[in-house]
Amino acid sequence: MTTETLYDALEICLQALEQGGDVESCLVRFPALAGELRPILETAVQARSSAVTDVPEAAVRRSKARVLQAAAEMREQAHSRVRQGSPARWQLGRVFRLMLASLAMVVFLLTGGTGLVNAASGTLPGDSLYPVKRGWEGVRLLFVVDPKAKAELEDELEQERVHEINELYHADRIEQVNFQGVVAAQEREYWEISGLRVAVEDETRIEGMIIPGSLVQVLGETDDGVIKAESIRLLAAPVATFTPVPSLTAQPTSTPRPTSRPIDEPATIEPTESPEPTESPEPTEEPDPTESVEPTESPEPTEKPDSPKPPKPDDNDNDNGNDNSDDNDNSDDDDNDND
Repeated sequence: MTTETLYDALEICLQALEQGGDVESCLVRFPALAGELRPILETAVQARSSAVTDVPEAAVRRSKARVLQAAAEMREQAHSRVRQGSPARWQLGRVFRLMLASLAMVVFLLTGGTGLVNAASGTLPGDSLYPVKRGWEGVRLLFVVDPKAKAELEDELEQERVHEINELYHADRIEQVNFQGVVAAQEREYWEISGLRVAVEDETRIEGMIIPGSLVQVLGETDDGVIKAESIRLLAAPVATFTPVPSLTAQPTSTPRPTSRPIDEPATIEPTESPEPTESPEPTEEPDPTESVEPTESPEPTEKPDSPKPPKPDDNDNDNGNDNSDDNDNSDDDDNDND
C-alpha cells in the first residue's frame, strides 16, 4: 500500500458516497484497502445522518475552497515524502492522520458542519465518531498560524487525550489509545507519562533514547487502570538548561580548622559620632578637719591622808564611823571629778 493509492481511493469513495453510493460498493472497488477505508467511510455515513441542512450555500462554497487548498498542500507533502524514499511506519501514520483531517473537513461540508462537530465532540477511543473528532482537531491545528497559539492548542488537545483515557478507565473499557506526553518517571516495568501509568513490557518497541523530560508518542491499550504500551517513540529530547560553572579561586593557605561551626557574621553597623564630653566641674575644696579635742588627763587621785585611828568605838559607833568615812571618800571623789 502506498500513501498515494490510499489518498486516491479515499477521494473516489467519498465522491461515491456523495452521489448516493454505499460503503460496501466502495470497498468492492478497493479490496486491498478495505481495512483502512471501512472505518473512515462508515464514519462519513454516520456523520451525514446528523447533518444540518440550513447552512447557506455561499458559506459552504467558501469553506470548500479553503479545504481544497489545504488538502492540496497535504497531498503534495505526502507525495514529496514518497518521492524521497520509502517512509517509515510512523511517517505513514502521520500522513494517515492528515488524511483523516481532510476527511473531517470534507464530511464537515457534506453534513453542514455543526451536526458533525457536536456529535463527535464527546466521543472516546473506540467510538464510531472518534476518528472524526481527531480529524477535526487536526484541521484546527492546520489553520493555526501563530506558534504560541498553536502550542496552547496542542497542550489543550494533550489534556483531552488524558481525559479520554481516564474516562475509559472509569467505564472499564479496553481500547486502543494514541497520545503524546512528557515522561515524568521511568521504572523497570512502569513509566509515568503525563500523569498516566504506562506498562513497558518486553514486547514494547522503544524508538529513540528516552529519558525523563522527553516528549513521546505512546500507542497502547487501556487495561485495568494501566496503558499497555505497544510502542513509545521519542518526539523531542528534553532541553538542557545552561548552568554556569563557577570560576576557580586561589586556594588559601592552611587555615586552622574552627572548633565550632561559624555563625553568620552580623552586619557591621556604622558607628555614630560620640558626643563631646562636657567639662567636669572642679571639685570644691574639702574643709579642713576640725581639731579633735585632746582629752584632758584624768587627775591623779590624791593620796588620802592617813586619818588618825579613832579609838575603838562600840559596835554602834563603828557602824556610824564607817558610814561617815564612806561619805567623806565619796565627797572627795566628787570634788576631784569636778576639778
